[in-house]
Amino acid sequence: MPFKCATGVRIEPAAMPAATWAAAAVAVRRYPFLRQRTDNWCWVACVAMVEAAWNVAARSQCEIARDELGAADCCSSPGFEACDEPANLAGMTIALRNVRPQAISTLPVGEPWLQGQLAHGAIAALWEWDDHSGGPACHVVLIVGSRALSAGRIAYAVNDPWLTAPDELTYDELMSARGAGRWTYAWTHV
Repeated sequence: MPFKCATGVRIEPAAMPAATWAAAAVAVRRYPFLRQRTDNWCWVACVAMVEAAWNVAARSQCEIARDELGAADCCSSPGFEACDEPANLAGMTIALRNVRPQAISTLPVGEPWLQGQLAHGAIAALWEWDDHSGGPACHVVLIVGSRALSAGRIAYAVNDPWLTAPDELTYDELMSARGAGRWTYAWTHV
């Protein structure tokens, strides 16, 4: 299924102070926040964040798109617009395994599972919702940490490359793609 990222319903973030997010992200490792460079490059931005966090020879977003899509030139303007392509599940899995060979693709299976997986690295989450044109729209975000809230609730630090800053969501907000859809797939150990 292609990721028609950043199209369809716009999902607005809740406000979150940068200091709060920074404290939450310490739970795993420091994943830099990067915005996606084109409408369909949420997957590219997430791969770039993972590369930077693990000190892998970091590539630019256009270099990632070029390498993963097998395109001739994604790095010159207007060339990168021609590479503004969505990925698919297999392509995203390959891109993440190029950085983290132990990356596992799976379905999200509950909050205890989510907490356990964050001990091994970030989680790339695939959100899906109806794009109102007859098909699904999908978007990839990176869950990079967690922190305890009051009454036993947990907040999750999320790097959403469509937004302008990191975000913080509850488990229910993650599972419902901020109330606009559902979390349908995950890549763990990234």
